[in-house]
Amino acid sequence: NEAFITPENNSIGKEPVGTLSREYNVDKIYRHTKDDEVDGQEKQSIKYGWTATKSSIIKAYGNFRKDFNAGKVIVVDRDTLLEMRHFKLSDLTAVGTEKKENRHVVGGSHFDRLRALVLSHAGIEKALEEKYMGIFFA
Repeated sequence: NEAFITPENNSIGKEPVGTLSREYNVDKIYRHTKDDEVDGQEKQSIKYGWTATKSSIIKAYGNFRKDFNAGKVIVVDRDTLLEMRHFKLSDLTAVGTEKKENRHVVGGSHFDRLRALVLSHAGIEKALEEKYMGIFFA
């Protein structure tokens, strides 16, 4: 499989992202640069995976909603559309995730389909921003 992937790099996702970065084509993994300071010198390092913070999640959901409303994203899966209908931004109450007690359960799911779709959309946005769209068509 040579698909572009956007794994979530949070407390649970660090191990899978580490494994993917060793065993998968790294050009096909969502990545970003991070400014670090090592021995008093500033250095940029590449980090794999989409980092979930309260602000990054709200931004990703907002960007997805904007593009969906503009007709740039088409969703045909009924279960995903059902999750979208019940989802409110107020459901994003914890850093990096939706609090379980505040999530609506839709068909036994906690907006899992919507979350996966939003992460995929964030990955595509990043690819466009970084101008490495060739990865989708190579």
